[in-house]
Amino acid sequence: MKFWHIITLVGIHLILGKKASFPYGAAVGINTLYTSLIVIITDFLEIPFYNMVFTGATDKIKLLKWLHNKLDYRKSKLSEKKIYWWFRRAGEFGVFLITVIPGAGGVQTGTLLAHSLHMKKSKSYPILAVGSVVGCIIFALGFKGLLKLIGLK
Repeated sequence: MKFWHIITLVGIHLILGKKASFPYGAAVGINTLYTSLIVIITDFLEIPFYNMVFTGATDKIKLLKWLHNKLDYRKSKLSEKKIYWWFRRAGEFGVFLITVIPGAGGVQTGTLLAHSLHMKKSKSYPILAVGSVVGCIIFALGFKGLLKLIGLK
């Protein structure tokens, strides 16, 4: 495992999420456990970052202001969906569940939901962190099972 593989894995995870991180890790020979650890650490670093973006603390930086506007647009689009309102009514458990879901869920969506519920950081950070770990475990086990099923490992 080379250092630049790890840096690339982090970049892929930040841009494309778990669904691209695990195949990339397997393609370059990174063990699924190590890929999981890198993804979890990256998710932990994303939680305060997205929280700062959602609160507007980063608006003085041009690129991050663009990200804030993009996430506000995503929030408005997300609020139109019925499933979002189910997660919103579920409260803290909804934040956990939406963070666990790979693909459409994840830390970004979980942080968005926690922010829209006006949850305190002291309450939302642990929920998002545990949701990230559980979601990563589920995704890693599913990915390993898929690799065994198609005969690659």
